[in-house]
Amino acid sequence: MAEPAGEDVPPRLHVDARRTPGRAMGPARRRARIARGLEFFGMTAPALIAILLFVEIPFLMSVTFSFTKWNGLDKAVSFIGLANYRELLVSDPAAGHAMIFTPGESGISVLFCTFPYQMRFL
Repeated sequence: MAEPAGEDVPPRLHVDARRTPGRAMGPARRRARIARGLEFFGMTAPALIAILLFVEIPFLMSVTFSFTKWNGLDKAVSFIGLANYRELLVSDPAAGHAMIFTPGESGISVLFCTFPYQMRFL
């Protein structure tokens, strides 16, 4: 259907009768929505708890312990700040070698692992 020339005609909007803003949700739909939410939570909660317990908490503890002087057995823990990192970077030659070797080895590995794969698609 052609629109008249020169007149401003508003665009036609599709209105879904099921999802109008003023319409209240019925009790059956509300229960179904709550059930879907509980099902989602029930399926994801064990995985999130496992990740928290076995990944996130140990990571945060290791970062915290890296700023302390503690041998792992004594009860006395003393905060020393960045002294562990300073000692690692200044007085340990193997750490400097590892910081140079690791990016180079990673780059070579990426090239040798992805280049043949990319060549298959050319």
